[in-house]
Amino acid sequence: MENYKQSRINVGKVDIGAVCYNFMPAVDWICTNLGYVLEHTDSAFRFDRFCSV
Repeated sequence: MENYKQSRINVGKVDIGAVCYNFMPAVDWICTNLGYVLEHTDSAFRFDRFCSV
């Protein structure tokens, strides 16, 4: 935990505002569309919290 805290401090020093962590990689990735196309043809990852795994 101390390493994680120090990492967050270091990330903040270089102006990174968000850090993603994942404690349930298998379920989250199953429910994530990796090629979701946005309105203006950009793409993004999109999580569906109602997916049935």
